[in-house]
Amino acid sequence: GIGAHPLLTAFGAPVPSGSMVAGRIYTATFINSGVNTSFKVHGNFDDAYNIPLGGLLWSTNPSPPNSSFVAPSGQCISATTYATYWAMVGSPGSGVCSGGEFQILDIRGRAPVALDTLNGVAANRLTSSSAGCGTAMTSVGSVCALASQTSSLTTSNLPPYTPVGTISNVLGGSFTQGLRLTGSLVAYGGAASGAAPGDIVVSSTFTGTPQGGASQGFSNVMPVVGLMPYLRIL
Repeated sequence: GIGAHPLLTAFGAPVPSGSMVAGRIYTATFINSGVNTSFKVHGNFDDAYNIPLGGLLWSTNPSPPNSSFVAPSGQCISATTYATYWAMVGSPGSGVCSGGEFQILDIRGRAPVALDTLNGVAANRLTSSSAGCGTAMTSVGSVCALASQTSSLTTSNLPPYTPVGTISNVLGGSFTQGLRLTGSLVAYGGAASGAAPGDIVVSSTFTGTPQGGASQGFSNVMPVVGLMPYLRIL
């Protein structure tokens, strides 16, 4: 029955819009100085666990702490209900979402890293011209550098090596008192008669010792533990 009065922090500053959550119980003291009247909220008035709008809260709780948070999995949310956050990330278009909605980040199975263009200066450490990775927070689902959990080595990835092995030779033919060619005998000494002798062929086979691997995939994943990330959108 006392009407509407300003809601102030314990320091006398106005409580910022959107910092109090519906359904939360707060304690406040009504101040009537005779000139100005107000409510002063006790303690921490922000039920967003001191996480600013757009910040992430990592948790082992399978559910968001309150209605200010969502688990970001690339879902579409209302650009009207969450207008402040929508404007903060650059007012992205609807994209794959329905009209009046926008898509938030998909952090499933991914580790967050600092933007490569932090403070407007590119470090060129984590970039991808195809996905714009590391350069835009609104690039939903962009993948940095390593797109999968395993990779396969190619020849160019292997270190230099020198194959080693052995060569075995096989000499064909049968030698008794002469070499028979098409029924004629070529005798040792004296003049040759009959057909001309043919070439003696030596065949060689190189058997190398394997120096490389089996092109098995190798892991790109560092030791991790799965947690629940909650993005503050309200």
